[in-house]
Amino acid sequence: MQWDKGAYGWLFLLMPILVWLLTKYVAWRKNLGENLAESHLLEFVIKNLKNNRVWLKGILMLLAMFFGIIALMDPKFGLEKDRQAKKGIDIVYVLDLSTSMNCQDLAPSRLERAKKIISSSLERLSGNSAGLVVFAANAYHLCPLTSDFSAISLYLESVETSLLSHQGTDIAKGIESARVLLSDQKLSQKVIVLLSDGEDHQDGLETQISALKKEGIKLIVLGVGTPEGGTIPVVENGVESLKVDQNGETVLSKIQEKTLSELAEKTDGVYALSQSLNQSIDLILSTVQKMDAKSQDTKDTLNLKHNYQPFVFLAMLLVLVYIFVQEINLPWRKIK
Repeated sequence: MQWDKGAYGWLFLLMPILVWLLTKYVAWRKNLGENLAESHLLEFVIKNLKNNRVWLKGILMLLAMFFGIIALMDPKFGLEKDRQAKKGIDIVYVLDLSTSMNCQDLAPSRLERAKKIISSSLERLSGNSAGLVVFAANAYHLCPLTSDFSAISLYLESVETSLLSHQGTDIAKGIESARVLLSDQKLSQKVIVLLSDGEDHQDGLETQISALKKEGIKLIVLGVGTPEGGTIPVVENGVESLKVDQNGETVLSKIQEKTLSELAEKTDGVYALSQSLNQSIDLILSTVQKMDAKSQDTKDTLNLKHNYQPFVFLAMLLVLVYIFVQEINLPWRKIK
């Protein structure tokens, strides 16, 4: 869940103050009544000093305020279809989640650097649509094409290499999965942004290279890692250690630039080593900006749903009950 206008959250700080003021007010009324009449005559002398009604009214207003603040913050959860025709570029990020992406030759890790590149570039790509594919030995659609980039950012927060239990690296499957996401977009310009360290252990790239060229999909390849490489931390049974090979030697993971640069070259795409965060983001932005944003067909995109309406209803209902309690004359006992 996300908050569209989370800045209004500070209003919740007023709630404890109002509860304290209500308590003090009730106590003051009680003391006032005791000074005006004997206790057994109090509710007959001044009926409005009856504190049960005051507590009820106070709680009603506090609850109305509580739900009103939530409505102002506009909680967003669940996905809804948004059908619209617009100009823009369709971009699918393909993120490598193989174990080697935990390597810390880029601080804090290759994976965190890749996630930062995605989230930071999305902040500057408004007007376009984007989706997210993750892959290791297999590939999965983590987020379909959407113009609501907060949905992608929400998914990115929970992405770890442990998300995919079947490990390995099959870049071809990642690209193929991205092509499937883009297949329904007939008139749009299409971009795939691949973020990987290039340690590909599978075949099939030649098939995907031909498909990308045939379908006119622009490929941006960002190599995540360093030529010097680094060790790969692993956690087993709560204990952190370094990944070792079959001979018990510590694995040193290095970026495979040759694989990645050749992939970009063969698809008429672009390649860069992402040691600089800003340069990586600029490469994505400059490539997208050079493309002609042709008109797209009317299509459905999935966005996070605004859910403020139920909270507005609850707040208004509580206010109406407050007014009813304010106006109604409750029966009072007669003095015996």
